Amino acid sequence: MAIEFDNDEFELPQARPAPKRKSLNDLLVRSAQPIPLRDRMAFDEQLALLLETGVPLHTALGELENQTDNAEVRGILSAIRDEIIEGVSMASAMSHHPRMFNTTYTNIIASGEAGGFLPSALQQLMELDEKTQRLRGVVSSALTYPMVLLVTSVLVVGFVLLWVFPKFTELFASMGDNLPFLTALLMRISAGIRDYWLALLAALGIVGGVIWHSLRQPEVRERLDRLLLNLPLIGPVLIQVHLVPTLRVLSLSLANAVPVLKALTATREVTTSAAFRAMIDRAIQNIEEGQSLSKVFAESRFMPSLAREMIITGEATGNLALVMGRLCDYYQKQLEQRLQMLAKLSEPLMLLIMSLVIGGIVSALILPIFKLATTAH
Repeated sequence: MAIEFDNDEFELPQARPAPKRKSLNDLLVRSAQPIPLRDRMAFDEQLALLLETGVPLHTALGELENQTDNAEVRGILSAIRDEIIEGVSMASAMSHHPRMFNTTYTNIIASGEAGGFLPSALQQLMELDEKTQRLRGVVSSALTYPMVLLVTSVLVVGFVLLWVFPKFTELFASMGDNLPFLTALLMRISAGIRDYWLALLAALGIVGGVIWHSLRQPEVRERLDRLLLNLPLIGPVLIQVHLVPTLRVLSLSLANAVPVLKALTATREVTTSAAFRAMIDRAIQNIEEGQSLSKVFAESRFMPSLAREMIITGEATGNLALVMGRLCDYYQKQLEQRLQMLAKLSEPLMLLIMSLVIGGIVSALILPIFKLATTAH
């Protein structure tokens, strides 16, 4: 039997609206990019330590404000401390600064405030950020080397076509129809780029604009996501990239008594996959209609069979948060192993492709010269 979740038992602590400020710090916070995870992790760890030693919340925030070197974080902490002094709850004050504290974060903090385990909630959030940062590091390191080789190849090819080939134009022109096919093709490409570079840039800009506009359409993004998730070899990796943070946020939220609807809403903000967001939207609709959470996960074609069975069992036994946490750890380890394997495979593959491309260009230059030398003799 599916577990029923009561969504009326959990609300952000009510308080009077925070006064509106228009200080320089607020302007800095609004215009800033999202705060790096490392800064939020440091905040979580230090605040949890201060609270555990008995330091009052507003005092602890003041000490952290004085210690941080980040002007944006300092402005946020100052605003939160002022609101707490005025009677606003910590979760409500944090919700005014989504660049640093997302919905998942404020929900867990609200739960910690209501249950009296705020230091423990901060420690859990720090662990969540640590695992998120580790996963990002693994993905980034797996993509770095192939991207460096790709960029290097493009630069080398561009340099040869735009700088080296024009030097041989007059020499190769004397060969006429005797010029090798590859050499003639590259000469035409080189001349075309040099003669019509402005039109090519305009065409690239138009194509880029059309792609950008298309990707802003939800239905287009969902179709593209589904296509990528169904690709062989790459698809399973992308599924795990999106599945791990989804399960992680759901597990942490449910373990801290956050209602399932609020947990799903927070999870929707975490994933960047339109296909996974559509799945979460269906889950929200099911819950509102009184159905079980596991139903949507069980019907999703992107959910691994192991995850389907364990989520159904976890919901039936009342251990859904624990099950999701274990699944998340399992799939993160599996994802890291797959990414490391793909990174190792991509290195020789990219080197081979780069060697073939550069070797072909070099041969297109050298073969006509040898042919001319042979004819001269």
